[in-house]
Amino acid sequence: MFSLLYIILSICTLIIVPHVRRKYVLVTLLISALAFGIVALFMTPNEGVFIDSIRFFGELDQLRSVRYFSGIIDSWRYCLDKINYSGVPIAGLYILMISLIKSNAFLLGITAFIQIIFAFIWIKKIADDSENFNRSIFWGLFFFLAWFNFMASVSGVRNMTAFIIFGYLTYISFQEDKFRIINWIMSFSLCFFHSSILIFFVIRVFCYIIWSKKLNYIFNLVLFLNRFIQQSVLVFLSYFSNFPFIDQILFKSEQYLGANAYIGATSDFSQIRNLVKLLTVVILFMLYRKYSNRKFSIKYDNFFISTVCFSIGSFFDYILFGRTVNLIVFLTIPYFMTIFCQKKYTINSDWKKIIFFCAFLFIFGVTVFITVDNARAALRFVHLSLSNF
Repeated sequence: MFSLLYIILSICTLIIVPHVRRKYVLVTLLISALAFGIVALFMTPNEGVFIDSIRFFGELDQLRSVRYFSGIIDSWRYCLDKINYSGVPIAGLYILMISLIKSNAFLLGITAFIQIIFAFIWIKKIADDSENFNRSIFWGLFFFLAWFNFMASVSGVRNMTAFIIFGYLTYISFQEDKFRIINWIMSFSLCFFHSSILIFFVIRVFCYIIWSKKLNYIFNLVLFLNRFIQQSVLVFLSYFSNFPFIDQILFKSEQYLGANAYIGATSDFSQIRNLVKLLTVVILFMLYRKYSNRKFSIKYDNFFISTVCFSIGSFFDYILFGRTVNLIVFLTIPYFMTIFCQKKYTINSDWKKIIFFCAFLFIFGVTVFITVDNARAALRFVHLSLSNF
């Protein structure tokens, strides 16, 4: 029922948004995001499975209990010290604010709304600058809704929220090609919502300041070989472990990185799926570079390439690889919109036309596969009920 409702809402969004008057598009997207948020309110874990939302619900219950007996200040201290949000205080503040609402369901509803409305605003921004707004926004919404793992993203709360907002801010920063301090402050602040953003913030800084192709190649090579310098970086960071944020990174690195990591891929299939996703978006990017009439900022393209290099280098760190691929998928939105919105392509030879056609079929095939797989996972892990209220 959950998967069916998500598909129905997605189809309605794809049908309605491109056909409303342009001045009403933002309102329509807002209503659509709100509808997805309402669905998330009723998203309940199946019996016998564990997903992140169960842990977050437990944290919300703890904070309500502490606030009831000791007040809001002590509940904030408890959030930082006992639930270990001292390294990511913005995430702690988010959880604390949600705990003021009596129902745990609103954590998922609000998170879903935030994730989807930021993605929709990003898509609208890209479409606004295109030659064919309706066609462009249709393909943007299609790509996002087909590839978006609603269940995992919403139940995970922090990770995808940080990635979508960071991707949007990065696109705006590089596309406008202006240094806007508020954009960079917001981007850096996301490190304190989810610490993995720090890696991509550093990559973004380097992509912003690097001025030559040679330096860019060297930087990408370092990212590609990141597994070999990983321990040296962590040893360096250990000298600053007194800072809660750094301590959080070191703790997570023990869980996820290196041969001694004790949290890995949930299955071999999940690793293969992430690899297929990466291959698909790289093919899409290559089509964009070769055949697209519209070009985005070279710095945004460089950021995409650098993030891909980092993802390849982190292949054997399964959690980091999967999360990096998720960010790359969001970064691919502009390229998908541009390629699929374009009506004509200049292709000189028949064999290139065949390759181009096969690439399109492959991208569509993977899109169908991902949509079906996301629906399958949702059926396995969650159902709709009132038990969260």
